[in-house]
This record gives sequence, structure tokens and C-alpha cells, in this order.
Amino acid sequence: MFNKIVSNSAFVFVLAAFFVMGAAAPGAVEDEILRSAGPNPNAPAELQQFAFLIGEWDAHAYLIDDSGNEVEFGYADWRIFYILNGCAIQDAWIYRNLASGEVEHGTMFRTFNPAAGEWRIVEQRHTDLEFVHMTAKQVGETMEMHGVLESPEGKVNFRRVFYNIEKDRFEWRTDFSQDGGKTWQEGAFFLRVTRRK
Repeated sequence: MFNKIVSNSAFVFVLAAFFVMGAAAPGAVEDEILRSAGPNPNAPAELQQFAFLIGEWDAHAYLIDDSGNEVEFGYADWRIFYILNGCAIQDAWIYRNLASGEVEHGTMFRTFNPAAGEWRIVEQRHTDLEFVHMTAKQVGETMEMHGVLESPEGKVNFRRVFYNIEKDRFEWRTDFSQDGGKTWQEGAFFLRVTRRK
């Protein structure tokens, strides 16, 4: 009987401790499982090519009209962190269209594949749940992501170019090609991104 009481008491103590610790930091366990504190020292060295993205960002989307003026059309809360024990990078964002008020949730996974010698990236948004697959490479002082979209007119190649990369800011330009990448419409739209203080 005594052993049973002790056993039950120990169980209650552990259970109480679990609830107290869990209540004190909701989501902490999930964050610990999902997020990594930093890059894994055994990860491919190329992982550092996208290390500038790590953090929380404010992103403003704009285009250039026919008169050469900037027209802002959207805003995103963009958060980027290491995952998979520091061997990959994940993005998570909430984008708001300023004209329609539409809100979009999205995520992206970035992993460098040593065997292929390139980045493999997959993106998904809650609005259509389609997977968009991309590759990426470093070009001089920029990073370029390349992919293909389906349209009523056929396949459209796109590239997203990260440039003017600094510690607390960078810019992003999206280009399109309808001839398989032979020629490009540069600057279909832009992002101006600053680190959240």
C-alpha cells in the first residue's frame, strides 16, 4: 500500500511539474523541436549563403509604374530560422494585400544539396496549397532563386534576385521569362526588406 501511495504521489508531482512548466512557456516545446539555435557545424558550408536571411523582417512589396514611380501594393511579416538541427532554413510569413485586404500565409524550406551542388527549395501558400519547387545559386554578391509556374499561356520561368544585401536590410527583384529563360522581363515587382528591431 505504501509503495502504491509513493508511486501515486510521485506521479502527481511529475504531472504537476509538467503542467507548471508547460503553462509557463506555451509553445516552447514546439519551438525547441522545430527551430535550431544556429547552423550545424557539420552542415554544408553553402548553408551560409542564405544566413543573411535569419531573423524577423518587415517586407514592403512594390512595383514601378509607367511613370517610374514606386507603387506599394503589399506588406509581409517575414520570419526565417534554422531547422533540422541547423542543417536547413525555413521561412514563414503573413502577407497582406493593401488594395484587397487579402491575407496570405506561406512557408518555404531551403536546403543545400551537396550531391547536386545546388539549393533545393519548396514553397507553399495556404491560398492554393500548391507546391512551388525552386533551385538557387550564388551569383556574385547576389542570390538567385529559379522556378517555373504554369499559366494559361504555358510555362513561365521566374527568378527572384536578392541584392543590396546588408546586415539589416536587403532587396528582392522578381523577373519573368516566357521563352525558357532566354530573355527576361526584369523587375515585375520588388521587395524592400528591413530587419525588425
